[in-house]
Amino acid sequence: GCHFTLGYLVEADVAPGLSVGIEVVGLLAACAVMTYTGLFLSDMQGIPFYHTWLLPVLFVLSSLSTGTAVVILGAFLSQEQKNVPVGLFALPRIDAVLIVGECAVLVAFIGLALSIGDGLDVDVVGSTASDSARFLLFGDASSVFWLGLVVVGLGVPLLLELGVRSSSPT
Repeated sequence: GCHFTLGYLVEADVAPGLSVGIEVVGLLAACAVMTYTGLFLSDMQGIPFYHTWLLPVLFVLSSLSTGTAVVILGAFLSQEQKNVPVGLFALPRIDAVLIVGECAVLVAFIGLALSIGDGLDVDVVGSTASDSARFLLFGDASSVFWLGLVVVGLGVPLLLELGVRSSSPT
């Protein structure tokens, strides 16, 4: 991970203790940013659609998937290097699982917003969240949602990861 990346970037050996320390700090910072962003948005008073514990989960899964894709891309771009760790071949499978998780949480997120406005807890906030979900699914933003998020953001990466997985050594 970090030892490989730092060594590759500066073309020098990095002390293992230093790389482990940087990895731990980087991991903690990444977890904080992933979680905080979702928590911050879920607490926004002006957007009732965001008021759910599923939003931070969606942010964490999306961040992990994006980070995994960046590592895969870096490994692909440096594939002629002799020191690309063999363990990177498992990353497409891991990313595929993360993308499927994103899809499941997204469906639950939108389903929850729709159900809140459909009689389970009828109030202004619930109907506004439901209206937002309907706007994404069927309104003016539906083409961006379906084409941009579902097809390009989730479907294409999932198909690519499954294709890479089927052609990688086992």
